[in-house]
Amino acid sequence: DALKSFVGSADEATLFKVTPKFRLQSEGERVHIGDKISFKNISTKHFVHSDPKYPVGEKRYEINGSHSTTGFKVLQYQSFSSIKEIEEIMNGGEIIRLFSKECDGYLMVA
Repeated sequence: DALKSFVGSADEATLFKVTPKFRLQSEGERVHIGDKISFKNISTKHFVHSDPKYPVGEKRYEINGSHSTTGFKVLQYQSFSSIKEIEEIMNGGEIIRLFSKECDGYLMVA
């Protein structure tokens, strides 16, 4: 029962809720480097799902919408010392959009 994922314009189908992968954390808690999180689509209630056993290229994986969760590990993209001012800290339960610069659009599950 997987749903197709594609890139589209910003609307409700592109909104995802950041949820903790494990029950050790709860919504509202800060997300830290190394945490496992999932992305739940607001409109379809499906999770962003990927199976690393089936790559579609070198270090490229297909994603879809599924009731099965995939844990994504939070990695540090930029050194903390290079950030001059932290405007916002991401917490579990927050709503986000995932933007693909390569495709010039937002991830959508429908």
